[in-house]
Amino acid sequence: MLSSLRVSYPDGISESASGATQRGLTEPQIGRGATVLRTLAILSGSPNAARCGRVLFGEGSQGAGVGSDSVRVTRSVDGASWRIQSNVYADGTLRDLALCENTGVLLHMPVDFSIVADDPTRFP
Repeated sequence: MLSSLRVSYPDGISESASGATQRGLTEPQIGRGATVLRTLAILSGSPNAARCGRVLFGEGSQGAGVGSDSVRVTRSVDGASWRIQSNVYADGTLRDLALCENTGVLLHMPVDFSIVADDPTRFP
C-alpha cells in the first residue's frame, strides 16, 4: 500500500521506511469520509541498521507505544486513500509523541502524510 516514506528524526537523522501498518487503517473499518484516532506503526526499510525498527504512535492501552500519542486518520470519500496527521490538544497544540521501539525513547515527531491504496477495491 505504501510506495515510499521517509522518517525524519528530531535530531536530523532520517531513514527510508518500508511501510506503515495496514491494520491501523482497516481494523476496525474506517468509513469513507470519516476521521478517527488510531494507533500506527511505521516500519523501517532496513531492519538490521534501523534506528527505531518501528516508530509507534498510539496509547499503550491500544497496544502501541507506551506514552505515545494516537494519530488522526481520515479516509477519503472515495475510500482509496488515508491521511495520517498528528492529533491535537483542545488548544490546538500537537500531540506528537512517538515511541522508538528499539530504544524505548519517546520522540516529538509530528506527522502529516497520505497513504494511497494500490487496489482500492480491496478496501470496502
